[in-house]
Amino acid sequence: MALSFTAVMILLFIILLAQATINLSYERSSDDVVCIESERKALLSFKQDLVDPFKRLSSWNVSHENCCKWVGIHLSYLDLSCNDFGGIQIPIFMGSLVSLTYLNLTDSRFKGLIPHQLGNLSSLTHLGLQDGQAELHVINRLSSLSELQLYGCEISHIIPNNCVSYVNFTSLSVLDISWNNFNYFIPQWIFNMNSLVYLDLSNNRFVGPFPKSCCWNLTSLEGLNVARNQMNSSLAIWLSGLSSLVSLDLSGEIPSSLGNLMSIVHLDLSFNSLDGEIPSFLENLMSIVHLDSSFNSLEGEIPSFLGNLTSIVDLSFSSNSLEGEIPSSLENLASLVYLDLTYNSLEGEITSSLGNLTSIIHLDFSINKLEGEIPSSLGNLTSIVHLDLSNNK
Repeated sequence: MALSFTAVMILLFIILLAQATINLSYERSSDDVVCIESERKALLSFKQDLVDPFKRLSSWNVSHENCCKWVGIHLSYLDLSCNDFGGIQIPIFMGSLVSLTYLNLTDSRFKGLIPHQLGNLSSLTHLGLQDGQAELHVINRLSSLSELQLYGCEISHIIPNNCVSYVNFTSLSVLDISWNNFNYFIPQWIFNMNSLVYLDLSNNRFVGPFPKSCCWNLTSLEGLNVARNQMNSSLAIWLSGLSSLVSLDLSGEIPSSLGNLMSIVHLDLSFNSLDGEIPSFLENLMSIVHLDSSFNSLEGEIPSFLGNLTSIVDLSFSSNSLEGEIPSSLENLASLVYLDLTYNSLEGEITSSLGNLTSIIHLDFSINKLEGEIPSSLGNLTSIVHLDLSNNK
């Protein structure tokens, strides 16, 4: 019986990717590479249950004994992300693609237990999984991994904090375990991965405090996302040791020690219920390029010191309760491309000095209490694509 359309699509993706990006086995100069008999039989069995109207698998037959020379077999890069495979389990045969170095199955609607056969892919350096049930003892066999995404893979009930001595991901430089609903302390094994450059722990309901050892590990970390968790003030202790950090996404209580992270380039404080005035420690972040503090409850005036952050390209304080006038010091932000101050209570006139922001592409001051005439200097903004001054006085 022929397999479903979903299965055919999986095969089709493999064939197309193989033809487009992979060196196929018949291109090899050596003839001494032969396939494993059990794998050859598995492929023939798989083909038997497929509809192949275009004869793409014509080389898959018993007369060609060396399956290493069959079209489409020697994949090293396979990206099936952003597809809809209807909630089926990841096909077991993917564990036979032993030449794979890159496998991305995120946003593809694969469901169910992730097959243990994936543990055979010992050459993998990048693995992206989502919405399945990942067993880390399988992934732990992939000693060459440098990037691992386990987005929403239900690993929280599989690796309780006191039962993870077998986890050994010391080769990883990128780890994403977001949306796994841990609801307890960050596992100790994470703090042992001192080669990590980027770590995403967001949307897990992690709680503090942090282990004392955390301050001395992860010193190579450049990107950290801990947004939408339940961490307490001990987060400041950890952050104080991350001297290489350039990108940070936070939620909850924002420690003033952030002002000591002089290398920060990306800072996302959005959706945090922050109140009070715009934090003064931001003045110290002279390398900042992206600053997003939208969707909070910040109040008071926009401080003039923001005009000193001359490296900034992207700035948003939208959806707060800011008052007062837009400071003229913002004219110093010559690199600014995106400025969003919408949904506040800003008053006064739009300063003509903003006409000096000649790099600006997106400018939004809508839904405030601004008044007066629109300054003619805004006509100097020749790169502007989006300009919204609506719903003011």
